[in-house]
Amino acid sequence: MGVIITIRRWSFDLKSITVEPVMFIYMFNVFLNFVTFQALVYDKVCKMKFNSTVCKNLENMTFALEEDTVQKTTSTWLLYSNLTMAVPGLLTVMFLLGPCGDRLGRKLPVLCPIIGAILSTVSNLVNAAYMDAPLEYLLIGTVLSGLFGGYIGALMAMYTYIAHISSPTHRTVRMGILEAMVFLSGTLGTAVSGVILDNTSYVFVFGLLAGLLLMGLGYTVVWVDNIVPEQAESTPDPLGWAAVMLGVVKDVAMCVWKSRSNKNLLNLCLLSVIIFFLMLVNVVFCIEQSHFINLRNIPWSMIMIKSCLFIFTGENDIILIFTRHRPFKWSQTTFGLFKGTESLLRGLGMLILMPICKKIFAARDTVVMLAGLISKMISMIFYGLSQNTGVMFIGAISGILQGFSSASIRAQSAGMVKSNEQGKLFSLMALFESIASMVATSLFNPVYNATLDFFHGFCFLMAAGIMCIGIALGIVLHVRVSRSGQQNYNHLAEDTLDIAEHNDQSVQEQSTAVDIQS
Repeated sequence: MGVIITIRRWSFDLKSITVEPVMFIYMFNVFLNFVTFQALVYDKVCKMKFNSTVCKNLENMTFALEEDTVQKTTSTWLLYSNLTMAVPGLLTVMFLLGPCGDRLGRKLPVLCPIIGAILSTVSNLVNAAYMDAPLEYLLIGTVLSGLFGGYIGALMAMYTYIAHISSPTHRTVRMGILEAMVFLSGTLGTAVSGVILDNTSYVFVFGLLAGLLLMGLGYTVVWVDNIVPEQAESTPDPLGWAAVMLGVVKDVAMCVWKSRSNKNLLNLCLLSVIIFFLMLVNVVFCIEQSHFINLRNIPWSMIMIKSCLFIFTGENDIILIFTRHRPFKWSQTTFGLFKGTESLLRGLGMLILMPICKKIFAARDTVVMLAGLISKMISMIFYGLSQNTGVMFIGAISGILQGFSSASIRAQSAGMVKSNEQGKLFSLMALFESIASMVATSLFNPVYNATLDFFHGFCFLMAAGIMCIGIALGIVLHVRVSRSGQQNYNHLAEDTLDIAEHNDQSVQEQSTAVDIQS
């Protein structure tokens, strides 16, 4: 029984709030921590290599050679930090958190990334307090965060939790609200990062983040229930731990591709390709934002590897370089206002417009997905053809629905597998998105460099073309679902009587079969 708040005719069950506040706190920590960590590495590198006079005047163009040295060294250490967090994090998610969530319950995978973030933040706080400590000590926190799943694990765990507890009717809306927490926390984190850091210290910022994460940990322990999926009966394997690990690998690999009813295998494949194209475009605009490092002075190979490993940490890459080029010549302030506006609109779209589409207009998940894909495509066209700041902001407004697509895809995919397979499913999606980031970086950046002289917005139109392919596949999926008469994905692949409960004909057929057997 939940805690009901009633105001006149409006009532709200507080128990319906689960991991949404945790997502907001965790992603706020990610955005604010990333900017602060970059600055910390920059200052520590300068302190290690040069005296205080050089470091105080490094940005005044007085010591150009020294500035290049600091930037390149900082880039190298940021690369190391991303590697030491992303690689262990992806392995932990694939082979531990995802399968463990399916076996032991959904709460443990939510707790682990928070614990890792707390340990990482404390490590950064100690490094900030002792600025003379070796640079290698900076990697302690990133390794600990990765071993506990990192931000990849946090996203996987919370999306899986919402997918498990929500009904098919409300799953897309719940996914949208959870994704809105990412956008809104990004807006707030980006907005306050510079102000807090300029007026306080590294120790204060990391201490603040540690306190917020502890609050999130306490909230999760006390408020979030541990939901344990139903398990099929299994016998202990006499071969021990090695056999268990091999079984986990097999389960993850076969989660999507095993035989399923209602032709869901093809539907899952279509959703997988659509989200690949979506992430392919998103990664171009979701790679790290640097307030401290001049991208032109960083070796390109390092940018490529870093961008492949660090997603959802602020938006830069092509769009930042694009807006600093003629005819825009944006300052960092204008760019920050643009990105804040875009993130805020996307968050509000998920919180307000998606519930309207689902509850008032009863839109199918495939329709919601197509609306998001079309919105994304239109915004890319505006960006590609824009010649002034006003058109860029119109593009940001036209993309207000772009968050619909990923939330709908996650909701549909979750409804096509069993509840005890959702952790493995979202683990595979995390891997898929990582692969998309690698492909995107190696595809878009060379194209941008090659087309900059004659059409600097070509990459955006290329992204719009890729979205057209995703829209075409989305239409195919919509037609398939419409023809099968499935308004929603009500755990279509459960291979149990769940489908029959929503289908009078199936119920009648099963009852007849029982009578015959009797």
